[in-house]
Amino acid sequence: MKYPKTMDAFQTKLFTSQDIDEKVLIYNIRIVPPEPIYSQVLNYKTEFIATYGEHLLSKSKPHITIAKFIMSSLHQNFLVEHFESLVSTEKFNLQINGFGIFESSGTLVLQINKSAELDVLLKNISDLKRALLLHKAKNFGLIYTPHLTISSFLDSKTLHSSLSHFKNIAYSKKPFEVDHLMITSRENGKTWDWEHQINFT
Repeated sequence: MKYPKTMDAFQTKLFTSQDIDEKVLIYNIRIVPPEPIYSQVLNYKTEFIATYGEHLLSKSKPHITIAKFIMSSLHQNFLVEHFESLVSTEKFNLQINGFGIFESSGTLVLQINKSAELDVLLKNISDLKRALLLHKAKNFGLIYTPHLTISSFLDSKTLHSSLSHFKNIAYSKKPFEVDHLMITSRENGKTWDWEHQINFT
């Protein structure tokens, strides 16, 4: 069964007619896991759909969102130019820590262990936001609980059933390297159709 792509409160509450006229977009700053992690997560999503049907985000591309905000596309070049300073970030490793759930959003996830390097990256992004985007980006939020989403907006029964189903499924415990960030954007209610990659040192 296909479910409507319902927008959550973050995606809709700050959009006004003026925002639409000015082409205000939703932006994500994310980590895209390398192979074989990327394909493994796709396989988990495929198995989820085969078992529980298609739900919101069950067909999304695997990624770890670390920041999200909305901003006029007029500032996009400014964003890219100044966030290129993150190229000085050294590559670092992250590690999966099993399946888990977020009760409040009905989300099944692969949990990611926090790391000192990720904390530093989040602080640097926060500093860039305060220095450069304070009056440009709206509703800027950093994600301090890193995860890979399997599916979201699940009812309680499906959420807990899927956790029971997946908790015994093997996952890669080998650390994976983070060597770049991806900044991506889309219009409200549409697919991600622009991206910019920032490669680390």
